[in-house]
Amino acid sequence: MPKLEQFLVKTLAIKIRGNPDYWYAEYDVMGIDEGRLLKEMHLRKSFSDKKIFVIATNFMTVESQNALLKMLEEPTEHSHFFFITPYPQKLLP
Repeated sequence: MPKLEQFLVKTLAIKIRGNPDYWYAEYDVMGIDEGRLLKEMHLRKSFSDKKIFVIATNFMTVESQNALLKMLEEPTEHSHFFFITPYPQKLLP
């Protein structure tokens, strides 16, 4: 995670500490409820010009992935998603 934080702070000039538009979540298994929470957070009004979402998970259920497809295909303007997983081959193509 430190490398991603460095990238966000130094390369993208994003303040992550105390930033209401920076959202980090960590799950062993990301299910449908966690996917719905991410969608809800994504739709909230932005306080700055960039909304950053970092999700670290060991596994995402197919239901969760399907629930997020539309949001990831057509995100609100200036929304950026970073999914960290040890098994990217288990994600839907």
